[in-house]
Amino acid sequence: VSTQSTWAALRCGVTPSCCVASSGPAAGQGMYGPLAAYMGFATAPVAALTAPPMPQGGMMPSFGMPNVGMPGVGMPTPFTTLPQAAPVPATPPVPPLAPAHVAPPEAMQLSPCVLLRNLFDPAEETDADFDEDIKEDVCEECMKYGAVVHVHVDKRSQGHVYIMFDGVDGAKKTYDSLNRRWFAKRMVTVEFIPEAAYKQKCGLK
Repeated sequence: VSTQSTWAALRCGVTPSCCVASSGPAAGQGMYGPLAAYMGFATAPVAALTAPPMPQGGMMPSFGMPNVGMPGVGMPTPFTTLPQAAPVPATPPVPPLAPAHVAPPEAMQLSPCVLLRNLFDPAEETDADFDEDIKEDVCEECMKYGAVVHVHVDKRSQGHVYIMFDGVDGAKKTYDSLNRRWFAKRMVTVEFIPEAAYKQKCGLK
């Protein structure tokens, strides 16, 4: 049978006589056995691939591969539970800063003389007699608390003003009213000083 007639028969859906299985040596090669031999392809029976039987438990076998301890290869590997991380302790709140400790007048050595600090800055003063102006202002303010005997402004210091009252009561009221108060954007502090030290500082007898 010619090649053209064989292909024509195949296109028309007719099985050519050369492709019909016979009982001869070509039996079992299938309907395209002779055609495959004519076109140069070797035909051989192909063994059927059959899956191995499913073992009890539903797990597939390893297909002959060794069990290397990897999940999914060989015997099934059980799931590993990861340890839980320890809880992080909460950071304790930072306590607020305590205000500066100021000793009460009872814990101090009371005196009719007080020292006011940080009342002025000599570097910011432009008038040569600025101390006289400050003296008048301080005297006017402190007369509200008692009779003022003497006022001294140390113009070479960082705002030190010395005040002497006629008694302890005026000095104590000055401490209660002016200590840690703001004056011209400055916080003024007040402290008691011994009368002897006051007189020595101010040149009094």
